[in-house]
Amino acid sequence: KHVVTSNLKSFLVLSSVAGRFGNAGQTDYATANELLNRLCVQLKQELGAGVGVHALCWGPWGGSSFGQGMVSPAVVERFEAMGVDLVEPEAGRSAFAAEALRPQRGPVEIVLGQGPWEEKESAPGQARSAVEEQMIKLAGGLEGPLLIASQANREGSDGRVQLHLDDRHRYLAHHQIDGRSVLPAAVALEAIAESVARLWPDALVTRVEKFQLLKGLAADSFPQILEIEGRACRSNARAIDVRILSKASHGTTLRPHYRARVILDNALSSAQKVDRLPLSVMEIDGGQFYREDLFHGPLFQVIQSVSCLSPDRLRARFERSMPERWVEGVPVDQRWIFDPGSTDGIAQLAIIWARAFRNEVALPSGIQSIERFSEKLPEQFDVEFVPDSTAGHPLIRADAWAWDEAGRDLFVVRGFEAVSSADLNRLAGQRESLLVRGQGG
Repeated sequence: KHVVTSNLKSFLVLSSVAGRFGNAGQTDYATANELLNRLCVQLKQELGAGVGVHALCWGPWGGSSFGQGMVSPAVVERFEAMGVDLVEPEAGRSAFAAEALRPQRGPVEIVLGQGPWEEKESAPGQARSAVEEQMIKLAGGLEGPLLIASQANREGSDGRVQLHLDDRHRYLAHHQIDGRSVLPAAVALEAIAESVARLWPDALVTRVEKFQLLKGLAADSFPQILEIEGRACRSNARAIDVRILSKASHGTTLRPHYRARVILDNALSSAQKVDRLPLSVMEIDGGQFYREDLFHGPLFQVIQSVSCLSPDRLRARFERSMPERWVEGVPVDQRWIFDPGSTDGIAQLAIIWARAFRNEVALPSGIQSIERFSEKLPEQFDVEFVPDSTAGHPLIRADAWAWDEAGRDLFVVRGFEAVSSADLNRLAGQRESLLVRGQGG
């Protein structure tokens, strides 16, 4: 509070790899360092892109001309067995100088020192440290990648979460409409689900109903803070009504962008196994659609192939999205509630269908309900998109089911709605789609 932040260019703290990765026998020390890292993340959000905020997570230092420091010969042997090299003082001074002079942009947490850090970051089955377990507990569980370092508060039946959009949210650069990054509706739905899971942690989010886009949200300037408000329904304690709002550029007026109702339960409904006939028609590679029909960047390119493209249904092979690729700093074992890549994939199927049979592009407007039957999606799975033939132009209404290789339902989307228009063909590029020329497949 004593710093004139308008003059501040850089803010550095000295932290430890023990905070980021944990270390046996150092739970208190590791927790303190990780809290320091998280404070830096919060400070970065408050100060914005003009100030470089970095937590330097040092590995263990070696001795100097002033003595061996805190690293005894026995500790050196233990580090060597772990594949961790000591930071030599001269190299450490040079590294500090380089980081102090680096540009403002870049990750908040910077690991300095040689060790098996990447292995620790990426090993899928590795046990978590006590610090990681505590941080996950504080964050409201494994489900909540979008809300990393977000603030949450609940009083009785009302709760509020602040979602900080900044350059850690990598997916924004992959979802651009007319040259501007736009918050995807699928991400808004996931943020609503994660917020309820954070605010009401004693139950599971099983379904989202009445999801509606009120006003699109451009996210091409950082930082941007969204208010997510939740209120328990008076007639049903297991139903939470939620809105996503943003502050107007001037003043304190909150502007609504999305709303939905989230349904809580003690457990997910059992997945039903449905025998589906195998397809014998030729599959179309998903890359063709991303070249000619879709505007989505690599993180959103979840459609691997499409088959059985007809006016009354569409089948596709999906690949789940990975939270750690979408949001910088998310642990590898974090998981989505409703994978936004897959939910957005349903909207992409609507575009493919609209391009094939209307020569138009469609954008989503709402979902009657989405329900999950599994806490984690397999790496690949099948989806069927079934348009409602009674929906008149320009409306597209459809149901969609996702299932695994054993035929068990993973999730179901009912009453997906989008609006198509020839004017939106500009989003798909100038070339006429092969689908348009051939009218489906």
